[in-house]
Amino acid sequence: MPLSPPPPSESQDSDVPESEASGWVRRWGPSLALGLAAAALYGATLCPTVSWYDSAEFSASAASLRVVPHPPGYPLYTLLGHVFTWLPGEAAWGLNVMSAVFGVLVVVLMHRVSLRMGLGAAASLVPPVLVGLAPSVWGNAVVAEVYTPGLAFLLGALLLCLHARVRADPRIAWAAAWVAGLGLGVHMSIATWGLGFAALVVHGAWPKLREQPRATLLRWGLATACAVLVGALVFLLIPFGPFDAVAPLGPWEDTFQRIWARTITDVQGGVFKRYFKPMPPGERLAQIGAIFSSNLGPLGLLGAAAGLAWAWWHQRVLAVALVLGAVGNVAFFFRYDVPDLDVFLLPALISLALLVGFGVEAAARLKPVAGWIVAGVLLCVTAGEGWSAYDKLDRSTDRTAREYGEDACAALPEGAVLVMTSRPDEWRLYGVLLYMHEAQEGCAGVEFWGRTSVQMVERALRDRRAVYSFVEDPRFGWPFSIEPAGPVFRITPS
Repeated sequence: MPLSPPPPSESQDSDVPESEASGWVRRWGPSLALGLAAAALYGATLCPTVSWYDSAEFSASAASLRVVPHPPGYPLYTLLGHVFTWLPGEAAWGLNVMSAVFGVLVVVLMHRVSLRMGLGAAASLVPPVLVGLAPSVWGNAVVAEVYTPGLAFLLGALLLCLHARVRADPRIAWAAAWVAGLGLGVHMSIATWGLGFAALVVHGAWPKLREQPRATLLRWGLATACAVLVGALVFLLIPFGPFDAVAPLGPWEDTFQRIWARTITDVQGGVFKRYFKPMPPGERLAQIGAIFSSNLGPLGLLGAAAGLAWAWWHQRVLAVALVLGAVGNVAFFFRYDVPDLDVFLLPALISLALLVGFGVEAAARLKPVAGWIVAGVLLCVTAGEGWSAYDKLDRSTDRTAREYGEDACAALPEGAVLVMTSRPDEWRLYGVLLYMHEAQEGCAGVEFWGRTSVQMVERALRDRRAVYSFVEDPRFGWPFSIEPAGPVFRITPS
């Protein structure tokens, strides 16, 4: 006869029976502990102010809700970021906090997904730690960026797909589809994991409908597709929402028609389509392999291979879903020629980290203590690599972008024109001054011109405007004299 649970002690504040409370701790305690550890790490290394490149642009857009970021526009990210600008302190710090908060959520969701996939106590600890300490995740969890929020939406949709599979409930699959559609408004790389989502939904969401007429199956499938489209309607916030200008800014007025046309172009990739170029397959595969190795380590990649072999025989549907998600992500960005390719492959990194968990589970199924030993080795190696990378990823004292912005705004007179010719090194600086302007931190009277031509500069000089550039040798520099003026450069007739 089983023993009845002891009565709750008088010191407890809740009427919840001790057995139920202890069960909650057992189920959620490891997830929360991992989240707290991630919060401590990201909080200690968080950038205290604005950073460079896209981070500054995202902070600018969220601060004012006036400027649409570069393609594809990131409407949901910008609105969420605006909420975080309500925190005490400057707007950019609030956006950095948002990245850290979603980074913590990624770690917690990785643990919940691992458990839902059937990984045991030891194996389920490994994927969240691998992802939380991966340089490509950690580095983007401490500055304003779209990648940790994007991963959180991906993992939220994945967890719902797994729930739909376990409970054989297509309504949960619709919720997953809606979350995935919303996630497109944060970062569109979630779409590249679509084959993985489809494998889970098709296999598990409709077992009760397999004997139904094809028309019924078609209706339920169309409902799932519609749920994605409903979530993706968040993009309509760009032309119909609060935004009234697109970045980079220019001397023209951004009308509704222009913003609408830009929205249609941006959701198709916009100017970034030109970065898809032919790539030598062998060289590209070596580069992608190096990216995964730098994030998971050689031991992690070995664990992923072992996990794939084990999962193929014991959890084939999950193995297929993880492989399809990773392959779809890598295939889409295989020809994408950008210096930060690693962040676009983060969905595939999620797949690999979960496969490492299956590798640990394989050891645990042979002998429980073996699982704990393998998990311990992987966790210790990962922690050691994280410690060695701490100084490189620590942004807690980085104020270089803010200092540049303050100095540049002080050098620019009221009514000055600041021109850009779309050079990559100009964009790094443009975002910072755009942030100073939109957050009302400086450069209030400066007019920003993007993609400026020689004729535009000549016209401004004839009108006796003070014209400045970000770099000493812009692409049109030859017809003019360019002299340093603090951290910017004054353009005058030659």
